[in-house]
Amino acid sequence: MRNLLFTIFVVACLGALIWPGYDWFGNRIEPYVLGIPFSLAWVVAWVLASFVALWAYHSTAPRSAAEADGDVPAGEDH
Repeated sequence: MRNLLFTIFVVACLGALIWPGYDWFGNRIEPYVLGIPFSLAWVVAWVLASFVALWAYHSTAPRSAAEADGDVPAGEDH
């Protein structure tokens, strides 16, 4: 399930940063966001969202091979 959610996010991110998503939503100067043009804020926001998504994907990964196989319950260190 986490792989599917991550794949959906990656596709959404790509769509937002290349044509047509960027052209439809992010390709304008105004309004200014924290003093920078909206187009730059759009890209920075997606980069930050990608960082958060990658961090969440990494932090939800199984810690060991045994945990990945389901032999050890999550949270137990053996």
